[in-house]
Amino acid sequence: MQRNKCDSMSVTTSAALIDIAANEPVTLRVDYGQSGQSLQRQAIVGRLATELQLLLDGLDSPRAHDFQVTPTDRWGNEGSPLTASCSTLAASPPGSLRIVSGPVSGAQRRETASGRATVGIEWMTDFPASSTLLWELLPSGGQNVSPRADPANLLEFPGLGRVHRVFLTGAEPGKTYRLVARSTDLFGRTASLEDLRVSVPAQSASGPLGFVNAGQVTYLSDKTVIIEWETDRLAQSEVSVREVSSARRGSEKRTFFSVKGPSLRNQIAIKLADLGGTGKSPTYELRIRARTAGGSVAQAAPSQSTFTPATAPDAEPPTVSGIRIVPVSTAVAFLSWTTSEPTSSAVEHGEGALGSKIVDSDYLTEHAVHLSGLNEGGLVSYRITATDPAGNSTTSQSGNVQLSTTPDTTPPQIVGQPSVKVQGDKLLVEWQTDEPSDSIVHVGSKPGVMEDYYHDGTDVTAHVMCLGGLPIGQSLYLQLESADFEGNPSERMEVGPELIPVPFGGTAGGAGHATGNCLPTPREHEERSAIAGPPGLRVPREGRLLSWRLRGRMVRRRMA
Repeated sequence: MQRNKCDSMSVTTSAALIDIAANEPVTLRVDYGQSGQSLQRQAIVGRLATELQLLLDGLDSPRAHDFQVTPTDRWGNEGSPLTASCSTLAASPPGSLRIVSGPVSGAQRRETASGRATVGIEWMTDFPASSTLLWELLPSGGQNVSPRADPANLLEFPGLGRVHRVFLTGAEPGKTYRLVARSTDLFGRTASLEDLRVSVPAQSASGPLGFVNAGQVTYLSDKTVIIEWETDRLAQSEVSVREVSSARRGSEKRTFFSVKGPSLRNQIAIKLADLGGTGKSPTYELRIRARTAGGSVAQAAPSQSTFTPATAPDAEPPTVSGIRIVPVSTAVAFLSWTTSEPTSSAVEHGEGALGSKIVDSDYLTEHAVHLSGLNEGGLVSYRITATDPAGNSTTSQSGNVQLSTTPDTTPPQIVGQPSVKVQGDKLLVEWQTDEPSDSIVHVGSKPGVMEDYYHDGTDVTAHVMCLGGLPIGQSLYLQLESADFEGNPSERMEVGPELIPVPFGGTAGGAGHATGNCLPTPREHEERSAIAGPPGLRVPREGRLLSWRLRGRMVRRRMA
C-alpha cells in the first residue's frame, strides 16, 4: 500500500470523527484513548473503501484523545499505523449552525454520448454537519417561477464535514433547476440555502485538457520520492515510473500509483523500495497521463522526466518560517506558515495549555489551518511541528493571538491593479486583497454578461488563478471577486476585454489549442513574492489541514 492520510476533528462534547483517505480499498482498526494514557479502546470499520469515516462516541469531555489508525487491504496486508489527535468540546456550541461561505452553484456539461450534465452546489458551514440537496426541474422560462414548497427529489449525504460539495448527475442540457441545500449537525442545528436556480449550458464550451504543472519532483532522498502535478480542470491522473535500463530493453512500464476520482492538484509519495530497482541507485523515468470524464486525454511532459535517488540518507531537518496568524472572527484564527522542504505537520493549540492537536500527513511546503471552536475574544496559543519524509523534525517557538470580541462585517478590498496574461488558450489572472479571502473570476463574452466562472476557495491575499479551457479567437470580459472567511464579499472589479489569440497553425474551432504550463516565469514569481509575500495558502477545514490533492484547487462551473 502507498501512503494513506488520516485526520480527526471534534464534533460534540463526547464524540470525534476520524477521516481516512487511501489509494486502494482498505478496512480500518482504530485504537484510541485519552492523551498520555495507553490506547485501551478499539473500533473496527469492516467495509472496504478508499475514503472512510468513523464516528467515535462516548469520549470524555473535555479531554484530549489520541488515535492510532491501522489500514488493511483486501489481501490482509497492513499499512503503517497513522496517528491523529483532537480534544472533545467543553460545551455545546452557542447559537445556530451558520453557512459562512457560499453558495457556489453551477452546472457543467460532460462530453458524453448522452450529452447529460452535472449540476452542483458548494457551501461551507461553521461546524461539521451532514448535507442534503433537494431539487426539481423547472419548466421553460423557470427562472421567474415563484418559490414553492420543498422539491420532491432528495439526495442525502450523511458524512460530516464543514465543506459541502453536492452533485446532481444526469441533468438535461438547456434546462433550469431549482436547488435547496441544507446542513444538520449532531446537535440538531440546521442551516439552509433556499431557492437556488442553476441553468445547464446547452453545449460544452470546454477546450482540450491541459496541464498547469506538467509534473515535478519536489522531494528526493535515498528512500522516498514525492511527485506533484496539476491539470487545468477535473481529471483522473495516472503516474507511471520505470527504470531507464528497463525502458531500453523495451519492457512494459510499471504503474505505481493512479489517482482515483476527480482532482486538479495531485501529489504522491512513493517509497523507492517499492519500485523494485535492480541497482543500488538506478535512474527512473517519470510519465503522467490525465483523462477527463468526457474522454479528453493529455500526456504531460514533466520538467524533470527522470530522477536518481540520493546515495546518502537525508539528515537535515526542515526549517519553519513565515508564520502568520490572523483573527478572522470572534472564535476563529487563520494560521499559515512555510517549510524549506515538503513536510507533514502537527499544530498544537489551546487557550492557556496546548491541549488540542491538528495533524496533516500530506507533504507540503505551504501550510495553513483555521483554528476554530474557540472561546470568543480568547487568547489562543499555538506551536507548529514539521516533519520531512525522512523523519527529521523541527518545532517552532510558541506564539499567541488575541481574538476579537466583535464579528467581522467588513468585506475584503481588491487593492492595486490586477494582472492578466494570455498564454495560449489560458489566462493567468493575479490580484491582491487587504485580508485573506477566496478567489472567483467571472468570464463572459459581452460586457456585464458573465457566462462562466472559476472558483478557488483558498484564503489568500495574493490571488493567482489559471483559467483553462477558454474559447480561442474570442475576446473575453472578466469580473474579479473575493469573499473572506465570514462570507463578506468584495465588490466585483471589471477587467477586459482580453483576446485569446489563435495559436500558430491552429483554428478557432478547437484544433491547435495550447496545452502547456500556465505558470509565471521564475523571474515573475520572484518579483511577485518580493512585493506580495508568499502566495498559495491552503483552504482548511475545522480540525484539519486540507491538502491540494484531496479536495482540488480550482473548479470551473457554469453560472446560473
